[in-house]
Amino acid sequence: MAHTDKRSVTHIRCLLVLKKLGGAGAGVRSVELAAELDVSKPSVYAMLRTLGEMGLVRKQPHSLAWLTPDGIRLAGQYAQYYDAVFAALRQAAGNQSGGRPAAP
Repeated sequence: MAHTDKRSVTHIRCLLVLKKLGGAGAGVRSVELAAELDVSKPSVYAMLRTLGEMGLVRKQPHSLAWLTPDGIRLAGQYAQYYDAVFAALRQAAGNQSGGRPAAP
């Protein structure tokens, strides 16, 4: 995987949202991704271009974006990390009955 030094929190959020919205292998439209991330469409295009250069996303111009097999694997790892951190924080706060917030 090239360009791992460019991977930011925003890119990770994008991977997680692509995983969430395209869970059954469906492609995700840029406008849906922008709405879910609460960012502009040009920001989404830039993120998808960078993630594509990293081999994590493939996108058809003016169409849908999908996670690649590497993107699916990495998004799954980040989702596991998120779940583990949230569980630890919830335990530290003593709130064993609270609900899990939606992944970014």
